[in-house]
Amino acid sequence: MRKKSERNTAIVLLVVGTLLLGVGIWLFMGKLEFVDHSTVADGVVTDLESSSSKNGRTYRPVVTFQDSGGHEQTFVSSMGSSPASYEVGESVKVRYEPGKPSMAVIDSFWEVWGIVTVVAGFGSIFLAIGTGIIYAAIRTNRLRKELPKTGRMIELPGRAERVQTKPKTDFFVRLEWHNTEDGKLYVFDSEKFYFDPAPFLTNRLVQVWIDPQNPKKRHYVDVSFLPVEA
Repeated sequence: MRKKSERNTAIVLLVVGTLLLGVGIWLFMGKLEFVDHSTVADGVVTDLESSSSKNGRTYRPVVTFQDSGGHEQTFVSSMGSSPASYEVGESVKVRYEPGKPSMAVIDSFWEVWGIVTVVAGFGSIFLAIGTGIIYAAIRTNRLRKELPKTGRMIELPGRAERVQTKPKTDFFVRLEWHNTEDGKLYVFDSEKFYFDPAPFLTNRLVQVWIDPQNPKKRHYVDVSFLPVEA
């Protein structure tokens, strides 16, 4: 079984997700303060600074603008792209804090909010996945305790199925049940394993506990007969 592994994965995802989301919120507050205290000026792309990357060459625009004091300022955008997102001579809006013209950025969503979106987005995704794993484990454990008392047990032949995902292969037991009462075919899948359960399914019926009122969503496949992974 893979309970311990899934629990550890969920904990790591929750911790990393919380940290990333916290950093994202901190960056958001900083950017919000920057937007509140900054001003917008007209600028022009005077050059494209190129550098090598895995996808070829990346281009970052070099922008010149006049600050509120009438002084000409030049900066290189922190964001590059391939191909170039801007052309030399193209007019752009520039956002900067008075007194700190060297900290100017092109006034676009990705220049101002890009890093915040990426960091907070990954944090939210990790939190959602970690929470989902924990919720699924809690729900399965609740059904494991509840259905033997309130549900119905059926025995079915099972077959081993596999899911190939880099860099590992997951296995689970699948069972099919034709309910003659409503005429529907139900498919039940067990929890996943790191080993092939096929040798342990020969000449064996697998117990499935179901809620007769909602067997599709409320069921539990009892695979306690399988060996525990070392």
